[in-house]
Amino acid sequence: MYYGKLVESAFNEEIFIFPQHPYTQCLLSAVPKIDPNARQKRIKLVGEVPSDSNSSPGCKFYLRCPKKKLYAKTRSQNLWK
Repeated sequence: MYYGKLVESAFNEEIFIFPQHPYTQCLLSAVPKIDPNARQKRIKLVGEVPSDSNSSPGCKFYLRCPKKKLYAKTRSQNLWK
């Protein structure tokens, strides 16, 4: 959930193994790992946090997305599956 909207939906552990939405990937990269050898690179969020005054009609995560692409600005808020 980002900015009050669901961004991704998946069955059981699938979302933890194969997260598709960049925000889900960012969240999961922040989870501490028990095995120090299994560490992964942390995805840090940068950019402007959306507000009602600067929101766009597409994905609300666009302003902070580490994988910005042209389509992300116009992509509807449909769930990533």
